[in-house]
Amino acid sequence: MKGKAGILFWGIVFGALAVRVYHLDLPFMEPYNSVSRQMTSATIARNFYEHGFLFFYPEIDANGPGPYLETAEVPIVPYLIALSYWVVGGVKEWAARLVSVFFSMWFMITVFCFTKKTHGIVAAVVAFAFLAFSPVSVAFSRSIQPDMFMLLSIVSGLYFFHRYTEKRKTAYFLISLLSVVAALWTKPYTLYLLPVIFLMAWEAEGAAIFRKPKYYVYFLTAFLSLAWYGRMYGLSQGMDLNYRTMVYHRGDSPVHFADLFSPQRLLPVLKIFFLHLLTPVGTLLFFRGFFRGIAERKNRFLYVWFWGIAVFLALVWPIFIINTYYLMAFLPVCAIFIGIGTRRILEEPRMRKRAVKLSAFLVCMAVTLGTLFYYGRGLWAVPQERLDLIEAGEKIRQTTPANSLIVASYGSTHALLYYCHRKGWEFSASKPLEQSVPRLNGMIQKGAGYFVTTRDNLRSAAEGFEAYLRARYRAQDENERYVIFRLRG
Repeated sequence: MKGKAGILFWGIVFGALAVRVYHLDLPFMEPYNSVSRQMTSATIARNFYEHGFLFFYPEIDANGPGPYLETAEVPIVPYLIALSYWVVGGVKEWAARLVSVFFSMWFMITVFCFTKKTHGIVAAVVAFAFLAFSPVSVAFSRSIQPDMFMLLSIVSGLYFFHRYTEKRKTAYFLISLLSVVAALWTKPYTLYLLPVIFLMAWEAEGAAIFRKPKYYVYFLTAFLSLAWYGRMYGLSQGMDLNYRTMVYHRGDSPVHFADLFSPQRLLPVLKIFFLHLLTPVGTLLFFRGFFRGIAERKNRFLYVWFWGIAVFLALVWPIFIINTYYLMAFLPVCAIFIGIGTRRILEEPRMRKRAVKLSAFLVCMAVTLGTLFYYGRGLWAVPQERLDLIEAGEKIRQTTPANSLIVASYGSTHALLYYCHRKGWEFSASKPLEQSVPRLNGMIQKGAGYFVTTRDNLRSAAEGFEAYLRARYRAQDENERYVIFRLRG
């Protein structure tokens, strides 16, 4: 692009990069990303870096002395993060986040190329701008979860297969296949890609696809890539400490199907989708593109893509309504619909004047950026109560042997255990004493030597839990931010 359009585009590119690299050394505890998921990736990456880059041994430090393997996905992103640690010479938050930023920018460029090819330059620029500044997009582009790599793989798989149906180049076919395999290795539920691929092939060649071996090879290879999960599930049956793939634990608060329609569960999901992900401006443009593009044949794959995600989320509703970051899957297809909606609006007679277009653009950008920076407190900052656990972790590292086993209590996540840099157990102090005390005693019998928690977490513990600790164990170190109890000796 040249002239003013080129200046605008590159301005968006640099703006997108700026909001992603700002305060890149932030600890992995920002409110708008899943602390638990980030800690899982961070622990696996650190163990890769420190224990020899054993790709098929993705270990986390959250169930005693171990081994405790995270086998829910192929550890591609944690391995790349570990390599980044090797390059920079140590475990650095900014190096880990930079991996996600890189995949985020690559992802947005791929969406731009895909949208430009199918719906023109205007729709492509708008889709890129939406991805650049959507609060959810920015949040996950800085998170060390594998979601950005997954989205890149999804869009690459579809884009290059679309290119293959036009050019019949084997390279496009192979890149698409490798991208789909990468997506499935990252998240097995990306199987919803295959109906979209099938539709593209059918519209390009019709029933002839059933007479061509290459398509059988494509789909068979995609399904065979799921063998990882079968192998890991089988392994988990013989290892009591191993994370069990594809198993959902409801915990103390069972989720029922009726929760899908309860305001308490549904309203937060709708808020995240329409305000955090789409943004107010994006929501209006999305509806315009979604409902006005149904009649166009070239949009069929978009609807199969969109509804494939929706069906998947309906099937895994117990996980989805609790872990709302699954909505991330909608990000690329919604971006394209937003681009389509904008193009349609700009084609209307009343929008042909340059002044009208410029005014509309400035208003939309102001509202979008306002939405982004309104949520900025959850993107580029960590609350003080979460920073307390970093200080607690530093104290544990200073005062305990490296082989000590730690009981770390911070909600239901192993974030504190990660910053302690010790093996041990995560521990929820909010459960009733009749549940928490036997569990704590069991950990002590297995070798736990110290109990650490933040003051804020201890204040929110179940009634009587702090008194029980103080009556039984000595507080080795405590201040207004954390408490460390010695469980032995």
